Amino acid sequence: MDDQLNACTPTSGQGRLQCYANVDKTLMETTVPWIPWINANEVVLTSTRVQNYHLDASTGWISLALVALKK
Repeated sequence: MDDQLNACTPTSGQGRLQCYANVDKTLMETTVPWIPWINANEVVLTSTRVQNYHLDASTGWISLALVALKK
């Protein structure tokens, strides 16, 4: 990606816009083919024993690796 971005630096005008559009296309199609694009609007109810709760932003679900319960 560095080479592709560096190629855009000396350009200007419509050429620069097209160059960065191509960078964006490469990023979206090959480098980062999956990104979260929906933001969940939900209420999460947990037990009073839950001490550490984290939402996994990539899935919109609880991150089970980070949840902790009180004794």
